[in-house]
Amino acid sequence: MEPHPTQDSGAAPGGTQGRRVATDRAEARRLAGASDAALLAALVCASPAERRATARAMRVGLRRVGLAAWARRSPAAWPEGLPISGEARERLAIAFELGRRAYAAPSPVLASPADVYEWCADLRTADRERFVALYLDARHRVVRRRLVSVGTLTASLVHPREVLGPALRARAAALVVVHNHPSGDPEPSPEDCALTERLRDAARLLGLELLDHVVVGRNGFVSLRERGVL
Repeated sequence: MEPHPTQDSGAAPGGTQGRRVATDRAEARRLAGASDAALLAALVCASPAERRATARAMRVGLRRVGLAAWARRSPAAWPEGLPISGEARERLAIAFELGRRAYAAPSPVLASPADVYEWCADLRTADRERFVALYLDARHRVVRRRLVSVGTLTASLVHPREVLGPALRARAAALVVVHNHPSGDPEPSPEDCALTERLRDAARLLGLELLDHVVVGRNGFVSLRERGVL
C-alpha cells in the first residue's frame, strides 16, 4: 500500500515555502520559550519597550493569583495595578475566553489514520524525529497527547515504558503512536515496524490496545495498521 499523499504533495521544500517553514519553526520555538508574563504583555502591548515594562507588572500579578486562576476571573477581579488600557484589557479578556472555550471543547475522535495525521499536523515540518503518543478513551476520543521523545535528524529512541506508563496514568483504553521522518518520506523503516510490534505486545499485557502507528512525512503518511503490521 502506497503512502497517503496530501494535496500539497507537489510542493518543494525549498524556495518560498521552505523559508516560511523555517520562519514558523523559529517563531514556535520563541513562543514556547517565552514566560507567561512575556506572552501576556505581547498580547496587550505593541512596542518592545512597553512589553518589557508591562511584563514586569504581569509577573507581579501572576505571583498573586497564578495564570489559571487569573484566566478564570472576570476582568473586575483581575490583579490591581496593571498598567494596561481598556482596549488592552479587552484583548486580554478575549484571549482568556478563547482559552476557556478551547479547554472545554469536546475531545476529537480519531476514527482513521487521516484523522491522526491532521491531529499531528505540527510534525510534518519538524526538523528532528519526534515520537508522540495519543491516549484515547473507550470511544477513541483523545484524552492526552504526550511527546515521548525527540531524536536526531534520522532516529528517535523509544522504550515501551515511556509510552505505556503515561497511558496507565491517563486511564486510557487505547493509544495511537505517531512519529515523523524529517526527510519528508513517510515510508516506514524495519525499525519502525519492529518497534510497533514491541509496543503492541507490551500494550496487550497491560490491557491496552495499540490502534495504529502512523508515520508522518512532509506531504503524506503511512499507517502501519493498513500495512498489516498491527
